[in-house]
Amino acid sequence: MPSGRRWPGTSPNPTCAAQVMERLRDLGVLIGKGGLHGNVFRIKPPMCLSRADADFLVDALDTALGEL
Repeated sequence: MPSGRRWPGTSPNPTCAAQVMERLRDLGVLIGKGGLHGNVFRIKPPMCLSRADADFLVDALDTALGEL
């Protein structure tokens, strides 16, 4: 999406992003926060990321987002 444009009817939600980050931390996943409004997840996997590690991250994200 071009810079400065949003989907109609949406707005940044840093509170929701913070809730997801806290839940991910509880599940053992550390990610960063970025973006102008603090609503962007920064995922920096190590160079030695395995398929099992990626699956763990996806499962944790699915759990955290599903609990919103």
